Amino acid sequence: MKEVADYDQGMNRKVTVVEAVETTGAKRAVLLKADLIEEVSGVVEVPTKEAAIIVELIFNKMVRALRSGDKIELRGFGCFNTRERRARTGRNPKTGAAVKVPAKKIAFFRPSRELKELVQNLKPRLPL
Repeated sequence: MKEVADYDQGMNRKVTVVEAVETTGAKRAVLLKADLIEEVSGVVEVPTKEAAIIVELIFNKMVRALRSGDKIELRGFGCFNTRERRARTGRNPKTGAAVKVPAKKIAFFRPSRELKELVQNLKPRLPL
């Protein structure tokens, strides 16, 4: 891991991120579960092991809710729910052979308007 950016929201801390190189050669930061655990540990002032338990409990509760078909609404962030994908016939990209893809349930995230606006404001505007 490598420190590559300053994180400034009232706190002057360094953020540890993993660099990933896309096909264009551009670098992007990846937020890891370990980063969330470290942040919870620092903000709540609990040991890292306890923060890990807190983060795991939250994720497990979200997974159980989605499995049972419930909707998860985090105001100001977005909504998680599930969608049904019907069965279809796909193609094996290597051989071109037809492959039956079974119906399945997938997790779906819809960001809130506030999150969309926050993300939009962080992106640099391209000159017209």
